[in-house]
Amino acid sequence: MAALGANRSVLVVALLIAGTFAGCIASDTDPAGRAKGIVTARTVRILGPEKAPIANAQVTAHGESRVLAVLAADVNGVLEVRKLPPGTVSVTIGAPGHTAQSYALKDLPSTILLKAAEAVEAAKGILAFRKSVNLLCNRVDHTVRPAGYKCGDFGEPVVEVAGDGAIWASATCCVGPSPPIWVSRDGGITFKVLDGEGTGVVRDAAGIEGDFAIDDAGNVYFFDILAGTSYFTSYTAAGKHRHTALWPYEPLVDRPWVRAGKADEVFVIYNTGTATAVYSSTNGGLTWQPQPLFKASCGLGVPGQGPSRDRLFIVACGSAPKIWISKDAGKTWAPPLSVPMPEIKLTGTSKGTESFMPPVSDEAGNIYVPFTHYMDAETQQKGLWVARLNPDLSWAGPFLISGIGQNSLPWPAASRDGQFAVAWYHTDVKRPDIAKAEWKLHVAASVDASGTEPHFQTVVADPDVLRTGQLGRALGDFLESDLTPDGRFVVVYGHRATGGFTNRFVSSDGGLDLSFAKFLNGPKK
Repeated sequence: MAALGANRSVLVVALLIAGTFAGCIASDTDPAGRAKGIVTARTVRILGPEKAPIANAQVTAHGESRVLAVLAADVNGVLEVRKLPPGTVSVTIGAPGHTAQSYALKDLPSTILLKAAEAVEAAKGILAFRKSVNLLCNRVDHTVRPAGYKCGDFGEPVVEVAGDGAIWASATCCVGPSPPIWVSRDGGITFKVLDGEGTGVVRDAAGIEGDFAIDDAGNVYFFDILAGTSYFTSYTAAGKHRHTALWPYEPLVDRPWVRAGKADEVFVIYNTGTATAVYSSTNGGLTWQPQPLFKASCGLGVPGQGPSRDRLFIVACGSAPKIWISKDAGKTWAPPLSVPMPEIKLTGTSKGTESFMPPVSDEAGNIYVPFTHYMDAETQQKGLWVARLNPDLSWAGPFLISGIGQNSLPWPAASRDGQFAVAWYHTDVKRPDIAKAEWKLHVAASVDASGTEPHFQTVVADPDVLRTGQLGRALGDFLESDLTPDGRFVVVYGHRATGGFTNRFVSSDGGLDLSFAKFLNGPKK
């Protein structure tokens, strides 16, 4: 950063930062000033484009608001003290490509937003994505974890967006220290690990895998399975622990899901091994009805909900998938409907479908079911398709929405009539060359998905290679996506191209508006 003026005494302080930005702090000094003991310590978060964090700085004031030192911290929590002369009366904070801003010490705000010199506007109607964020356990969160705890070594991440815009995320691992819960309250620019105080053995100790839901009051629910038992936990919208209850019924075999309704109404859906069971609670999960409301006849079913809270549906049964629908909050269920498959003659029994076919409804009541399926008899390519169940229970499609190559693990979201998006892993290679595969995150979105011939924009949402070679379960059994109240598509997914596993988050930039007429999860701001 250039000097602020030839006649002023300026000390430039370079901050330790992550990424490509370089930050600096300059100070005007009063030679007569003297340090007379610490009076205040003020934290200044230095932010960049779209509020992306560049660094954190703590300005420690001595005597009559005079600065002695700046404690600089990058976004990973690496600290370094930079000495400033006694008597400093103002601070200028800037970074390359940003407009520098000067403050008198007495006027220093707790958060400073550095303004980009040249703002980049999202292109209206175009699907594009911000830079991805790694979900980590940064030391700046002051989170206490067991010795040897590696925050990134978890897959199958889950995500749920609240009506106030808060983004909740977690992941899945093994018996032992559980993955954290991350929460972002700035649109996914930064994530903080949720304080586990008061939750006992849930999420901050030994949980294996779980799922989120948010009710109309903004209460957050998380169902966590452990070895041999399970726990159900609730938090307030602000992240304060409400209660944790032991799951009282038959043990889980695999994958639980959670959905919510009006205040304190919550549903648990999980695999018993041979069926998918549905239970409900009307007191926030403290107690549950003694018998399941319903059991779908296949395990590993994935639920959906909407456009009303009382409309629940489940898709299960692998390569011959079916959908069950309830319109009265799970009390009664219509006979299952078979999901249409592509008319492709294949040798053998495998169709290339995957266990999880997550369904989603738009606000008009159209239900979309994405799935993978082999595209040719030799199974050299696997496409991504979506079938649509219309409100009159007629089917449309399935429509092929992926390119050639291999496509895996789709997860959708939908908002207004025909507004639909789906994320998945893609590689261009055919199966004989799978050892050379480079998997990336793809996203397709449509604003006319309820039409007779839907059109999709398809983009690479993260330019990094996430995995090389055979995908298998290297990135978990699924990724997840959701939509924010202001219409941005968000995805949590895995990265394991080199070394260990890292969970990532990415958000569209808002150019393509996929917002809702009425957002279900909790009250808005």
